[in-house]
Amino acid sequence: GRMSQAMSEAPMYDPDVMMAIGQLHGACHRGSSADVKRLLEEGEDINEKSNSGLTPLMCAVKTIGPKPGDDQLVQLLLDNNAEVNAVDVLGDSALHAAVAQVESLNELLPKGFDKIVDMLIKGNADINLVDKLGQTPLHRAALRGNAKSIKLLMDAGADTEIVDRSGRTPRDCAFHESLLPLLERPSEPAEDEEGEGA
Repeated sequence: GRMSQAMSEAPMYDPDVMMAIGQLHGACHRGSSADVKRLLEEGEDINEKSNSGLTPLMCAVKTIGPKPGDDQLVQLLLDNNAEVNAVDVLGDSALHAAVAQVESLNELLPKGFDKIVDMLIKGNADINLVDKLGQTPLHRAALRGNAKSIKLLMDAGADTEIVDRSGRTPRDCAFHESLLPLLERPSEPAEDEEGEGA
């Protein structure tokens, strides 16, 4: 029917986001930078939480579809002091949501989804923030098999030794053994890191 067709055309729409309160959540859900700018100028609270604890930033990250300009929306929110480390009722941050995007769904995702992860890290997201399962964004990326996000988190210095409530490190959570080398730190520091000011 028409309804199921409409739903299949909107694969990234998260029912949790649909329940979000506030016009700003809705504008972020639609990916409308213009509406977000207008609402912020009208004094809407950029960090207002929905019933399930979602902020507009989380809505923007969770519902990014295959449209150009989504990363600009995330940047716009960060530039307007969106609280990057706010968490929802499950203890998940925007970074947890961003790294959970699965690479096998690449056809549905904009090509530069890792750009969003990079933006959040550069926007001072806490890369070792643990959710209610005790999982960091690195655990989540490993579980989802998201190699690009693993690399970005590792490059930013993510802690590989944090154990979740089930006693698992990110390595223990790896979706596939091909990810294991990505989750290892070289035992010797890379030489080019020394004497950068030379």
